[in-house]
Amino acid sequence: MGAPFPLLKEVERINTNQRARFVHKIKDTLWILKNKRIAVWGLTFKPDTDDVRCSVAVEVVNDLLREGAMVYAYDPRGMDNVEELGLCKGLNLVKSPLEAVREAEALILATEWKEFHRVDLEETRRVMQTPIVFDGRNFFDPQTMKAVGFQYYGIGR
Repeated sequence: MGAPFPLLKEVERINTNQRARFVHKIKDTLWILKNKRIAVWGLTFKPDTDDVRCSVAVEVVNDLLREGAMVYAYDPRGMDNVEELGLCKGLNLVKSPLEAVREAEALILATEWKEFHRVDLEETRRVMQTPIVFDGRNFFDPQTMKAVGFQYYGIGR
């Protein structure tokens, strides 16, 4: 209708800054992202959908790819759409959460799929090169993650 809506613009600005802080935290922890293998669990904008439109996870993946990271991602339902729409050039899509984390220097939990609660965390830590987790959804319990041996960052806690 042509009416100004400054609140929406402010929400967009805050969301963009949150994503930038998230990526900055990853960079601060890993020092350099170029040629680092990073796993991402979840690509959809929310669980139980295949919708990747306006997905923060897709934006984070693209930020990492621009930094030269080698990103391996798994999502139960959104991978076909990411591939078909060409949303993440250079992203490696894999068939399981464990395949994504194999030899990874960090794991990013980007969408809180229930399936990720069933993943064997001991096995996850064992197959990773460096057991670092950036939990963008505060999905995992920090004490559990630390007890398993992860360096754990719950973003926004």
